[in-house]
Amino acid sequence: MLLKSKGRQSENLFRRYQENCAESRQIRTHWDASVQNAKLSGAAAKEKIMTAVAQKIRLANGKMIPAAIFGVYQMKAPAECQKAVEDALEAGYRAIDTAASYGNEAAVGAAIKACGLPREDLFITTKLWAEDASEAGAYRAVKRSLELLGLETLDLYPIPQP
Repeated sequence: MLLKSKGRQSENLFRRYQENCAESRQIRTHWDASVQNAKLSGAAAKEKIMTAVAQKIRLANGKMIPAAIFGVYQMKAPAECQKAVEDALEAGYRAIDTAASYGNEAAVGAAIKACGLPREDLFITTKLWAEDASEAGAYRAVKRSLELLGLETLDLYPIPQP
């Protein structure tokens, strides 16, 4: 019975993963189309891009996610990462994507704190590092990520390598 139960759980997790991948493709396609449409110059281009950044997509659970997400992969220098996130937030981004393995959650947290935006206006994602993929490891990892980010909650916490 335990194996059947775990099998169903795995099937449900895999189904949700597939749904999220489909939603990610929809977001990426939507963003690519928005960028293509913004091939203008000056103020018109900025307005088109800001319109794309402000758009949102409804996830399967009803939660709204910004269509444009600012990622900080490979931004190792804390000051550079913090400045980039602050600039992105000032430019209109409201979704930030980081991960424990990127080593920059503290810089992202400092930018979130410095921006002055209400937490409910932001969509923050960080990811579980593969070496923490156990129940106890995940608990420690999410707690550590929340501390580094200076947050009480996350909007999305994917497991990229289940």
